[in-house]
Order: sequence, then C-alpha cells, then structure tokens
Amino acid sequence: MKKRLLYVLLSLFSVCFFCSCESGTHSVHSEKNTGGNLNEENAGGVGIPLKKQARNRIWVGPASLGTGGIREDYVDMLTDKSKWSTVFEKTSTTKLYIEFLYRASDDDLGRIAQFVKENELAVAVEVGGIRIAPAGTQGHELGVQAAKIEYAHLANFIRLGGHVNYITTDHSMSVNITGLTDYIPNFTLNYPDFTMQDYMVQQIEYFKYMQGKIPGLKCGAIESLGFFWVKGDKQYQATRPDLLRLDFEYYFSEYVRIAKAMDFELDHFHIDFGMHDVEHDGGGLGSPHYGRVIAVEQYVKSQGVKAGFIAANCFRDAARYGPFGQPANDADAADRSASERTLEYFEKYMLAGGESDTLIFQRWQDYPRKIGDEHEPCSNFGIFKAMVESEWFPE
Repeated sequence: MKKRLLYVLLSLFSVCFFCSCESGTHSVHSEKNTGGNLNEENAGGVGIPLKKQARNRIWVGPASLGTGGIREDYVDMLTDKSKWSTVFEKTSTTKLYIEFLYRASDDDLGRIAQFVKENELAVAVEVGGIRIAPAGTQGHELGVQAAKIEYAHLANFIRLGGHVNYITTDHSMSVNITGLTDYIPNFTLNYPDFTMQDYMVQQIEYFKYMQGKIPGLKCGAIESLGFFWVKGDKQYQATRPDLLRLDFEYYFSEYVRIAKAMDFELDHFHIDFGMHDVEHDGGGLGSPHYGRVIAVEQYVKSQGVKAGFIAANCFRDAARYGPFGQPANDADAADRSASERTLEYFEKYMLAGGESDTLIFQRWQDYPRKIGDEHEPCSNFGIFKAMVESEWFPE
C-alpha cells in the first residue's frame, strides 16, 4: 500500500521540485491475450476497432485521484460522453493512472472497460516502471520484478473487459540517474554501482515483460525536463543545483541505442514541463519560455520516436492562492486561476512552434476541483473543451 501511495505523491509534488533553482555542474556516470488491432496491430487484449490516430486526436486523462483518493465525479463523468462530447470528438485515447486501477472497484473498472470498448477508444496507462521494484530486489531483476507487480493491475482491468494499448513510465529512471535522493521518502532505488545504461537495460526488460503479456503493447516514457541539461536556443541547465549533470541528448540517444540492441522499440516520449517550469526558464511569473520544450520535442523526433506534449500541465497561481499540495486560500479563485493558466500554457506552446505527434490532455493537479462537464469552464473537461476550441488547436 505504501508503494502505491507514492503514485499520488509523485503526481502532486514532482513538478514542485523542478522550478526556480540554479543548475549544478556535476556529471553522470557514464498467459497471453489475443486479438485486436491498432493501426493494423494488436490492440492489447481485445478484438475491436479503434478510432483513427491522428495529430488532432488527443489523449484525455482528467484527474482521477486527489489527496483523498478517487475523485467522486470521475467515473460518472468519464463514462458519459454527453458530458464531454466536444472533447470526445477529438479523442483517440483514454489515459488512466495505474494507481487508479489499483484503487478502483471492479464495478468502476468494468464501467470504464465497457465505455472504451463501445466507443473504440485506445487505453494508455501511466505506470511507475522499475522504481516500483520492492526494496532489496537484486539489480539484475529490477525490470521483471517491477513489471510483475504492475502487470497484475493491468491484467485485472483486462479481465474485466478492458484493453491496454500503451504504457508510459513516469520518472522511472531520472531520479536515480541524477542522484536526487530526497525526492520522495523511500522512493530512490539504492544501486550505487548502477550506471545510467544499467537502469535503461532494466527498464527495457520491464517493457519486454509487459509486451510478452500484452501483445502489441506500445511503450514509452515521461521524464520531467527539469532533470536535464538541454541544448536548444541556448544551453538550459537542470532546475536544481544539486543534481548530477545529465544531458538530454546523451540520455535519449543512449536509451534508443540500448533499446535497439535489445530488439525493442521505444514508441514515445512525453514531455513533462509545466507552466511554472517554462516561467522559470522565462524568468518569472507571466513570462513563459518554451525553448527547452521545443528542443526536446525536435530531438526526440529526430531519433525516430514519437514526441508527446502534456498540454494541460498547469497549477493555480501559487503566489496568490497558496503553495501546491495545500488547500487554496480561495478555492473558487484557485479553480479559475488553474483553468485560465492552463489554456494560456497550451496556446503559448502552440505559438512557440510546438509540433508534438500527440497532445496529452492530462491533469493531476488539485484545482480545479471538478472533473466536468465540459460546459463548466472551471473543471477538467471545461479546460479541455477550451483547448480544443482554441484557434491554436491543430487541425
């Protein structure tokens, strides 16, 4: 249970660590399911057609979890497409958190399974990857042992009629590679002799285990860009001064190289660098700068991997309404702030020249408090509707 709770903590607090800091100068050491198709490939457990994948088809993942557990209106809103019909028309994929799969009742999981099947939606699940391996796991077993734990939750969803087309690891390696030992208590793996490449081998072993269980599964990664030095319109440094230096180009080219050597294809990399992060790069509140984001997006695509942008990645204005992770001093105003800033974050990304292969409309922030419906501007689906109706939404 404690290990599962780390998913919520990571989601709520990861971005808070990667802002308003100078950078450091240290350096890093060098039983199968059947049927289905997704773009002529296996759909991960069910033989149903899926909505066409295209640039104007988004991944949608409203905030299912809050500090008190599963949000009360989440399942009802998600499984009633009349509540988000405008957004639904642009959606190819429903994104779920594996902790939601762990916490939800079989009845709720069954409702979602039926909904995605009837509406021909692909399913993506955000997972922990090798960082979920139990304490004391031998280094050469990290991948398989972590995969066994997380596959059990995917298997239960599939058993209830669901399917899984994508998994995306969330911060599975960067914390350990950069030596960030105080990130979340008991979070960091203790393998002092491991190189970056050792962690990558184990993460790919994790993916291959999952693909052995779910044929056709596509696998990718999320890492916060705040961990990395990035070469773009200028040299961007990590956003904390105590991290070992990790150049994104070196990290990602090695990840792709090792994957190919292990006969594995990394499908996607999704960019996690929220509004307060681009404001950090731009010099402060109200001055977002997307140079780091655009550089990573272009580099990922140059390596033959699909680039995705987490396009609804914005908290409320913490300076006015209180620090992240604590109740806002004015909840209604915090709802409005988060909603307005998220639309601004997305539109300014597009204006900066963003050209991701996938837009991920995903939230985990505590405000706005409601999931939907989409006609409520200060709600998760209300934000998503404003984004798809924006003049800057790619058609």
